[in-house]
Amino acid sequence: RGAGGEARTDWSHAPTERAEVASFLILQHYWYWQQSGDLTPIKEHWDYLRRNLLGQRVDEQGRLPFHGDETYRFPGYQIFEATQKEPTDWVSMDLLSADSAWEYIAAAGALHEWAEILGKADEAAEYERLAMKVRDALDRDFRMDDRGYYAPAISDFSGEQYRYPFANVNLSPVWLNADLRWWKPDDTYPLMSALTAMGWLWKDSGTVKTTPGCAYYVGMTPGYAVWNLAAKRHGSLDQAIEGLLNAASPAGEYSEMIAPDDNPTDKHWGKNRVRPWEGGINAEALVYALTWLWTDPVSRTVGLQPWTVPLKVRNIHCGQSVLHAEFTKAGEGTQVKLRVEGEHPLRVRMLSGEVVELKPGQERTLETGSPGAWVSTVGPLQPPSRPFSYGEPTFAGKAKTIVVTWSKGTFAAYRGRPSPAAIDTKIAFPPDYLAAALYDRSGKRRADTLILDVSKYPGHCKTAEFWTKNEGKRIIDRFTSLGGKVEQHPNPQDKPGDLFGK
Repeated sequence: RGAGGEARTDWSHAPTERAEVASFLILQHYWYWQQSGDLTPIKEHWDYLRRNLLGQRVDEQGRLPFHGDETYRFPGYQIFEATQKEPTDWVSMDLLSADSAWEYIAAAGALHEWAEILGKADEAAEYERLAMKVRDALDRDFRMDDRGYYAPAISDFSGEQYRYPFANVNLSPVWLNADLRWWKPDDTYPLMSALTAMGWLWKDSGTVKTTPGCAYYVGMTPGYAVWNLAAKRHGSLDQAIEGLLNAASPAGEYSEMIAPDDNPTDKHWGKNRVRPWEGGINAEALVYALTWLWTDPVSRTVGLQPWTVPLKVRNIHCGQSVLHAEFTKAGEGTQVKLRVEGEHPLRVRMLSGEVVELKPGQERTLETGSPGAWVSTVGPLQPPSRPFSYGEPTFAGKAKTIVVTWSKGTFAAYRGRPSPAAIDTKIAFPPDYLAAALYDRSGKRRADTLILDVSKYPGHCKTAEFWTKNEGKRIIDRFTSLGGKVEQHPNPQDKPGDLFGK
């Protein structure tokens, strides 16, 4: 009970989603507050919001699992189960997740911002510390400087990085504003890494593949692409906007799964699963691209700069007031007419530097620069001109015992073998990755022993035939012909499922 004897709920041990969903519960409050400036629901839900951050499953190193039901999970699995050919490079949800980490950082940033406003200095410091722990883990374990982007996922026990770019993970940090708003504001790597990853996924249609080997994508992927290009004012933004609009259904909706031809798929998951999540992200991305809109309810400031003119923007909410803006071409520049309605003044900040404050009912016309003056010289994006190279294991040539397994326990059982290393079958590695661990390109053997734990779980995006008939068998046969020894793990466990608990 509270100090006055009133009944209170103790949220400190309430069941919490292990990742992702818990962060979005916080972020939904944040996005509402950004437009309304209303702290009432935040105050009323404070202990619950705090629990949604603190209850997530962050390990001692600052890493998080996938939630397991991300919107992009099932489409890839459905395609693989239907074809057993593609995609062979879809990310597994049984790995440690860069996506969950960015969402956690964004959620911690929201709580940090509110805590400072509400005078909770100790909590604000706690949220910053927690966010930095997760961010440091991203830079330590997920960042791939040789490739120029973050690994979307890593093994939970071997430390291997899933190296393929994955659109919905690599493009989400900038959309979340997870890094650029609160943490390490001088670090542009998250934005530039997103553009680097996008370079491997770009299509002439102005949309992106999910992975280098899979041109299917889920409904909000075009919105992520537009958002990242808009943040950079990239020269390919017009093409991405066109791609986003063309990917909609004739009714203007976005299905959960879109085919390589940018139409809702009629063969695999999701044609009739039209949801506001996908359409909402895409609509917001379009507004952001056209206006570069941002709002700050504390200072009651609205920022905007048109991507193209003429352009009318109405009903921009910031606190209890609303801004209307109309941009028209004026000579070499742009003229904007501003009007505010509501209960309090608003400050309007243009990218070109002009700042104007308007009281409710007041109108103001001013000159601003040409939209083209802020277009980045980077680009245009082009579809990849060469196949994606996954590369060799970091331990290639050093490890003498290679254990191929999904299980931390199985690998631990062979720790006493000479120079052991693991290949995690939860990572959808290409055949060449396995081969490089066993022998070099000249045919010289690198390892002495290969231990296989694949009889119950052949690996993510792999079938049993990979090991008994196809590429895996050919690699193993060559290894044995070079004098290598192969052992089957005698106590194979069931396939991975929920490695991190409910």
